[in-house]
Amino acid sequence: NAEVGFFLKDAFNEFSGAVRKQLRPLVSSEISDIQHMLLASPRLMAHTEPLRQALADMPNHLQGNSVLEALNFTGWQLLEQEDTEFMIDMIDTLKAK
Repeated sequence: NAEVGFFLKDAFNEFSGAVRKQLRPLVSSEISDIQHMLLASPRLMAHTEPLRQALADMPNHLQGNSVLEALNFTGWQLLEQEDTEFMIDMIDTLKAK
């Protein structure tokens, strides 16, 4: 189970009541500084680098590009752990206000 997740506000609002009851929003915001992230469990540590490369390479393949278009994405931005920590710090700051 994930301890922290980042969701679009609209997507969160469309979750079923049963799903929303299991979640506790820390902060709700529509600011553009917060990005969506795909996070992997520590159990998947051995697979994270191949997954990162596969996601980054999606625009170069017909099927991958089709998936990106369906999601209205141009591609994936590969982030480092520091980027994720920054996002968590930003949410903590917003939550404190």
